[in-house]
Amino acid sequence: MAILEYVLLRVIHSFHFLVALWLASWRRLRSSTPLPLEVTRRRIPNHLAVLLVPDSIHEPAATLECLLETVNRTIGWCRSAGIQQLTLYDNDGVLMNRADQISQRASISYELNGYESSESDVQYPLTPPSSDYSDSRPLSPEDGFQRETPVITIHLPETIHKKTSRYGLKKRHAEREKSAASQPPLTLCIASRRSSKPAIAAAATLLARRRVHALETEKESELSVGKLNSILEGPNCLPAPDFLIVHHLRPFNYAVPLELHGFPPWQIRLTEIYHSHRQRPLLGWLGLRSKTAESAPQFLTEVDFRTALDEFAGAEMRFGK
Repeated sequence: MAILEYVLLRVIHSFHFLVALWLASWRRLRSSTPLPLEVTRRRIPNHLAVLLVPDSIHEPAATLECLLETVNRTIGWCRSAGIQQLTLYDNDGVLMNRADQISQRASISYELNGYESSESDVQYPLTPPSSDYSDSRPLSPEDGFQRETPVITIHLPETIHKKTSRYGLKKRHAEREKSAASQPPLTLCIASRRSSKPAIAAAATLLARRRVHALETEKESELSVGKLNSILEGPNCLPAPDFLIVHHLRPFNYAVPLELHGFPPWQIRLTEIYHSHRQRPLLGWLGLRSKTAESAPQFLTEVDFRTALDEFAGAEMRFGK
């Protein structure tokens, strides 16, 4: 009897798997190819955030190279699509430690693609004064908050496509400005977990200090959402993104629930989220492992990026009154 129940249960699971596999294949066949980057969409995010999720199963060197290459590609896609601001986030702060390398890669990529631009501007978080200047004027509470919540900002200037004559010489400046194709400037922010819950704790400390100062000076000080928002999203801090793409560097054999991996929660109250992760349900059902998933991390592809933009363009957004 137990064997019969086992066989019957196995048949039901197999039938369910075949139906799910057929439906997934049918949806994939019916789904249209995403629009190209340069096509005008009904809506594009002014501020896009990309959350990259590495996996310890991969070698650190391969993970780092995958992160940097994904960032470099995403920068180019954002400029082609007309996105004005891009925020990059990883939980461990790997990207923050490679800010100079990210800026250099972006500049080299522009030159290889025939673009020219001025040098990018990298703005690092405030640092405490050295011991030689310990008697200098102390930093304000706002400066202390910025030290607690570091966000690196890189201003990538407008790029102009180089136009050359048939003899390989550059055209005159006036002709180039008239006919050259250009890419708009892009503001790049790099954040880590330190910009998340520690930022809220630092904001609470700052508000408490302001409250004490207000009591000492007999001034009224009321806590409001706008006041907290001005602190967490103020200058040199992380502004709220319109759209967030969550990408796993490791493809899974099963559906993975959405996790934000410490991404700043205050900034995503009204943010659309797209979960980009590749699944291999057949391998998971058969109990097999993917050698590709274990050998090398997976880049964020242009098709996934364009699909995410199409989903954002077609999303119905209701923000209330």
